Amino acid sequence: MSKALVTILSLFALSVGLVWYSARNNAPKEINNNTIVVGVNAEYPPFTFIRENEIVGFDVDLINEIGKRLNKNIELKDMPFNALISEVQIGLLHVIIGGIAPTAERGKQVLFTKPYLQGRPLVIITKIDGPPVETVNDLTGKNIAVNEGFTSDLYMSTIEGPELLRLGTLSDSFLALQSGGVDALVAEQDTIQPLFETIDQKDFKIVVIPDTDDPSAIGITKKYPKLLPKIESILEELKNDGTLDQLRKKWWKL
Repeated sequence: MSKALVTILSLFALSVGLVWYSARNNAPKEINNNTIVVGVNAEYPPFTFIRENEIVGFDVDLINEIGKRLNKNIELKDMPFNALISEVQIGLLHVIIGGIAPTAERGKQVLFTKPYLQGRPLVIITKIDGPPVETVNDLTGKNIAVNEGFTSDLYMSTIEGPELLRLGTLSDSFLALQSGGVDALVAEQDTIQPLFETIDQKDFKIVVIPDTDDPSAIGITKKYPKLLPKIESILEELKNDGTLDQLRKKWWKL
């Protein structure tokens, strides 16, 4: 065996060892060490967002209540939405939450609870003085803002005709609509309330897209499958004892 080949094989073995060591040492603590590491994208009010330097929201309250009932600490990690699935898939996160829809494709990588929120349709938002829009068909040939990777993006990607502008946050999409950079914005109905807390809603038109839904579920790494039935059981408790409804009233001011 030549010295060059020996060197190459040695470097390969070293790189494999470093990858293994890094994965092992960056993995979250075992759940039985009393901490559940939860990934969120804190740019999605009212589910998960930052207020006064603290991550808050409906889903933050929800996962904290679940942790309390499991007698576990919750450690939140804020990261880009597109990183959540990959991080929980390899086990660097135990759980992901934050208005996450349990699609069939995501289900290949992550364990999902049954949806705890349903009946949340997608809507089209346009400016009153903008182009007339009554249905999805009216979006043909128009520039439409969606949040990349979210249900609005997945849905609109199946519609032929519109030109999609994929942006990282809902606030970015709304700014694009306000500035005239796009003709319309497609988003999930429950997320648009915070947009109008400081802006007059009368300047905009909102059209519900029929037969659409953006259900929310909790994603769990396949590294810890025993966590799934425990969380599902607590979600059922929260539904039955009224806690889930109380959280909805708090964050959506119902």
